[in-house]
Amino acid sequence: MDELNWVDFAGIFFGLIGAITGCTGAIVSYKNYKKVQQVKSLDLRIELRRTINEIRALLLEADILLPKAFKSRLAVHSATGKLRSGATASWHTEHKKDLKFLEEIGERFSRAEKFVNTDSYETLEQKLDSIDQLKRDIVSIVSKYQDSLKEDDKVRESIREQHEKFA
Repeated sequence: MDELNWVDFAGIFFGLIGAITGCTGAIVSYKNYKKVQQVKSLDLRIELRRTINEIRALLLEADILLPKAFKSRLAVHSATGKLRSGATASWHTEHKKDLKFLEEIGERFSRAEKFVNTDSYETLEQKLDSIDQLKRDIVSIVSKYQDSLKEDDKVRESIREQHEKFA
């Protein structure tokens, strides 16, 4: 047992190389993991900023669109003799409800868009989910009022055709 032969030296040598390689691999893997997390966080921040900009644009569009669609619907109801009808009353209440909902969305949006640069990866995921939900809510309201403007234009066209027939 006093003598070590070359096989023992080879085993010790390759064992040390394996241990060093394993430790180095663990360190490199950890650094790469951290770097990947940073890249993912950056991607989420970019996606979050893009979604925030889209929501800002949608909120501006909604601020312009809702009063325009409201006036348009009132004008169409006036032209068709439905100004004092239940349809107009329900349009009023629906419009007020949508305005209130957009105001709530605006408040939630202003709270959600804060601290985008300092948040962790998990927090960014949660914010992106909540802001994406706000976007879906705004898109549904905007599309509803865009559709109502299209309907009003069709009614105006039919009124115009009726006037041309009788003129």
